[in-house]
Amino acid sequence: MLAACAPHRPAAAPVPTAPPTDDPDRLLATLTTRQKVAQLVMPWIGGGYAPFDDAAFAKATGWVDSLEVGGIIVSIGSPHDVAAKLNALQRRARLPLLVASDLESGSAFRLTGGTPFPSNMGVGATGRDRDAWEMGRITALEGRAVGIHLAFAPVADVNSNPANPIINTRSFGEDPRAVARFVAAEVHGLEAHGMPATVKHFPGHGDTETDSHLALPLVGAGWDRLDSLELVPFRAAIAAGVTAVMSAHLAVPRVTGDSARPGTLQPAVLTGLLRDSLGFRGLAVTDALDMGAIVRSVGAGEAVVQAFLAGADLLLQPADPAVAIDAMVAAVESGRVSPARLDASVRKVLALKRRVGLFRARTVPLDSVMTVVGRQEFQAVARDVARRAVVLAEDRQGVVDSLRARRGRRAVLLYGDETQGSAGNALVQELRARGDTVTTFRLFPASGPASYDSARAVLARAPAVVASVAVRASAWRGSIGIPPALVALVDSVARAKPLVLVSLGSPYVRQGMPNVGSYLLAWAANATTEWAAAGALTGAAITGHLPVRIPPDLPLGAGLERPALATPAAVDWRPAAEALDSAIAAGAAPGAVLAVSVAHRRWYHGTGVLGDSLPVAPDSLTRYDLASLTKVVGLTTAVMLGVSEGRLDLAAPVRRYVPAFRGGGRERVTLRQLLLHESGLPAWRPLYKDAATRAAALALVDTTALDTLPGARFTYSDLGAIALTQAVEAAFGTRLDTLLASRVFPALGMTRTGYLPAPDSASPIAPTERDPWRGRMLQGEVHDENAARLDGVSGHAGLFSDAQDLLAFGEWLVDAWWAAGAPPATRGDRAPGAATALPIPPALVREFTAAQDEPAGSSRALGWDTPSAPSSAGTRFSALSFGHTGFTGTSLWVDPTRRLVLVLLSNRVHPTRDNPRWHPVRALVADRVASAVDASGGR
Repeated sequence: MLAACAPHRPAAAPVPTAPPTDDPDRLLATLTTRQKVAQLVMPWIGGGYAPFDDAAFAKATGWVDSLEVGGIIVSIGSPHDVAAKLNALQRRARLPLLVASDLESGSAFRLTGGTPFPSNMGVGATGRDRDAWEMGRITALEGRAVGIHLAFAPVADVNSNPANPIINTRSFGEDPRAVARFVAAEVHGLEAHGMPATVKHFPGHGDTETDSHLALPLVGAGWDRLDSLELVPFRAAIAAGVTAVMSAHLAVPRVTGDSARPGTLQPAVLTGLLRDSLGFRGLAVTDALDMGAIVRSVGAGEAVVQAFLAGADLLLQPADPAVAIDAMVAAVESGRVSPARLDASVRKVLALKRRVGLFRARTVPLDSVMTVVGRQEFQAVARDVARRAVVLAEDRQGVVDSLRARRGRRAVLLYGDETQGSAGNALVQELRARGDTVTTFRLFPASGPASYDSARAVLARAPAVVASVAVRASAWRGSIGIPPALVALVDSVARAKPLVLVSLGSPYVRQGMPNVGSYLLAWAANATTEWAAAGALTGAAITGHLPVRIPPDLPLGAGLERPALATPAAVDWRPAAEALDSAIAAGAAPGAVLAVSVAHRRWYHGTGVLGDSLPVAPDSLTRYDLASLTKVVGLTTAVMLGVSEGRLDLAAPVRRYVPAFRGGGRERVTLRQLLLHESGLPAWRPLYKDAATRAAALALVDTTALDTLPGARFTYSDLGAIALTQAVEAAFGTRLDTLLASRVFPALGMTRTGYLPAPDSASPIAPTERDPWRGRMLQGEVHDENAARLDGVSGHAGLFSDAQDLLAFGEWLVDAWWAAGAPPATRGDRAPGAATALPIPPALVREFTAAQDEPAGSSRALGWDTPSAPSSAGTRFSALSFGHTGFTGTSLWVDPTRRLVLVLLSNRVHPTRDNPRWHPVRALVADRVASAVDASGGR
């Protein structure tokens, strides 16, 4: 029998007394010089599980108990392990610890259960800076859930040197203006959701060929080049309100006059450039002070002092925290560092701790971690970003197109370094799940000739090859690339048979392979990016573009677009139908029609009744009051037509077309601002009560006072749509209903769409509300009271239509969207002539349906809306989707990347508008539809 073991109890941790105050100045007065210095020192700990008596954890507790360090940098670990370890240290600390982590490209960079995004360069490949904002938002929420307060992100370096061994895909790209947009967006996303951001590595680490972990890199640029390239993203971050800036351990001799000492130790960089030239007043943070570029330069203790004297506030990861604190205390006592200078930095740190709430709560609840980190909502966002990040840089022999067209046998050659031993596994699993028969062979950096011979034998037996290469920038390595033997193997196989090279990391690995004519980039090796790569190889839309040049011949912006190749006949629509049936049975609306088109192949589902015993027509011919769908189906399309014919200028003031629209700032309102709902007009006023005729109602719109200055704020406004209606009618010289009936709807075959519908037993009209103003049940009469006052014809409401017509409208938009950018090889997928059914250029359709980010943070396109959180499009429609909803219970969403049109029509306002149960139905049904399409292979 085993003897019972008495539990080994750790030595009791010191119980810190609560700080006497959280006011930085009052708290500062209670600290000794050594305690002040310690507040600036942040050593590094691993995030993995450790028992209390683990040597590394014991060392960390010594830093907290004895040295009283001000913070901790935490590295890789599971969310629960990180949170538990940080909680244990926080409970020991006299003052709460500021915890930071390198959360580049999402929390999964350090949290093994976090939401994995593509690398920053992959996010840059989407061309959509809102994706960086979403990455920042999710990173902040997941990081704070485990007890991290400060993100060492985003990377603001411009990767202008393809040979850079340490930045590479950590950068958003090589165009400084594009990088600046993405950096500012991620800063906004982080800071707005409770996590201060740190841009790095100042003044720019993108044009180097040396890893600063090993030696001192040199940037030969002078002020003019720095000003126009490296500093552009840092300026944008500062303008966005970034909390901290991290220095780079590199020499900038044309700025400092010294090629032997890194900028972290140079006042000319951290004070001259950062503080004086760029005007930054926040926290200056060093990069890790145990890196070779620093330690070999001046020694561990002196490096800390010189960095502080150069202008740094926080001293990160010194080689020995005790030595660092001793050196700084000695510098204060000797007069090298003034007490006032020390107090200024400590005051910033204490203020940041108060700002993030550490004096109120320093630990996090462990049982809440699973409710935040890696949640499905976040995973869906990351999948959407990863899908749009995929770039088909070239496909000279059409290998990718042929692989996408049919399932078959493939050999997948997998390569990754020792830290990425599982790279490509998810890619293989996804290819198999989508119908491919896959054999694999894995190579490593240390693989020898025998392994390469075996790989050749495996590849020789397959009709097609996918070569998956995972190479990433990694500290302490000094170079980036793949072995010459692998280059030779891949190039020789490409000469003999169809092969596509897939990069799950650095985009530059293609060099030296002249026979490789098909190159796909997915930017990182994780489950999300490999899912996206598999989708691209099996029929998902491909829309990404290179954010960098790839020598010798792929330019910035290169990228072949491909539409999704869904197979709607195989789609299982039952979950979507069941969700709608359940909602109708629960009273969300009397009845509804769900209609879906995928690549021009349609499916319909009708459920419930019109309002009495008459069932909703199963052939989808029931007409519904579209309410605000009128704004996009009618008004916005009319505006596009006017712009394409030169009748309307979006930059022109409204008064050019509507002279009465002036005074009180209205003369500055443009057509574009009306489309974006940023005109300053209020959302609504009761025109039907305040005016007796259509002319009087329009006059009221033209004289309604603005709530805000034009362009200052988003306010969804029916009045703005009515003003825009007047401009359209003036430009075309006819009323809107006549214009649409003669120029738009016939061209698209929309025979049952229009204003003031006539009764038709073959195409019944769903009733809406028993209207107290008009004293009757409305059926075939516009529900919106203001539209009624406008004789039933307005740009904000009044159209009636059915699901078939609206699918035709959405299909035209999808075709035009792809015609604007799809290469010739994909244009055969369009219905003949569909994109030119209206004389509106496809490029104009893309412009109108793309999110404009005006005003900042708005999800609006021109007239249209795009997905935001929460959205009636649910969580799975791509960020390139666009759509709109109507008050009566209607919605239309288009996801061009899937060639998907979703129409959902109901009369949820029957018999009364006081029915809120319909609102969540739209998102639920949209998610079910997108999931069904994805499961069919149309991902």
